[in-house]
Amino acid sequence: RGNEGRRMSSPGQLVKGGRILGYAYAVYLAAKALRSGLLFIRSTYLLSKIPGPKAKDLLLGNLREIADEPPGKPILRWAMAHGQGGIFTYRMMHKRKVVVMDPAEIRKVLISESKLFPKPENE
Repeated sequence: RGNEGRRMSSPGQLVKGGRILGYAYAVYLAAKALRSGLLFIRSTYLLSKIPGPKAKDLLLGNLREIADEPPGKPILRWAMAHGQGGIFTYRMMHKRKVVVMDPAEIRKVLISESKLFPKPENE
């Protein structure tokens, strides 16, 4: 008698509702993966236009050079070789790092045009 006001769902309705939620979640995950992939390709393409040293290792990038030499030495060497415009990139594992050396460009990145230069949150 206490269930008169409530409508009971049949097991078939619950399964159908669960499938719809499952499909919606799968579409959400696919869209999220596609967006991440497109952003990765875009950022990789844009960063490939900035000069920098070739990665010595496919998986580690330039990490081995950084680990094998005294602190700062590889960065200084790369700045002399590739940083004529005040900016260069190098790769540590799967991530590209951007080094900005020109004080005017640093001011743009950090202060005057900072919204145009997204910074990583977890690094």
